[in-house]
Amino acid sequence: MEKAIQLACKGAQWGGPFGAVIFIDGKIVGESTNYANPHHDPTAHAEIMAIRDACKKLKTRSLKGAVMYSSCEPCPMCKGAIQWAQIDKVFYAAKEKYAQKELGSFMKEDVVFKAIPNPDKNKPFEIAKKYKKAGGVTTNDPVTKKKMERMKN
Repeated sequence: MEKAIQLACKGAQWGGPFGAVIFIDGKIVGESTNYANPHHDPTAHAEIMAIRDACKKLKTRSLKGAVMYSSCEPCPMCKGAIQWAQIDKVFYAAKEKYAQKELGSFMKEDVVFKAIPNPDKNKPFEIAKKYKKAGGVTTNDPVTKKKMERMKN
């Protein structure tokens, strides 16, 4: 937790006083502070950046067996990313309500989400299912092929 709070203090200088550290088997595999302001990226929260760091280092999208320490309770977006990354446990220091009280909320609460009827809405999932059954993802795009090969190594 100390490391997460140190990272949060570092990020405080540019308005993102949040830090996160990910451990697997007692070793740090990912860490970050909040970069939403300097990167002009609303998704660059400490938890998500730490997940990106760990996944890139480990060349995987699954962090099963991982434990995250965060300087603050993760927001809804980060909680979703934590679940998608399959992190086992998260420990945090400050409550999200405290951060909102001190800094205000940047989250827009009244966004309209509405499904649009489309006859092909399930087509991408059917294609993905076909490739999954065939033994994995394939592509004819040369740039994507190179990236996938580098990820395997």
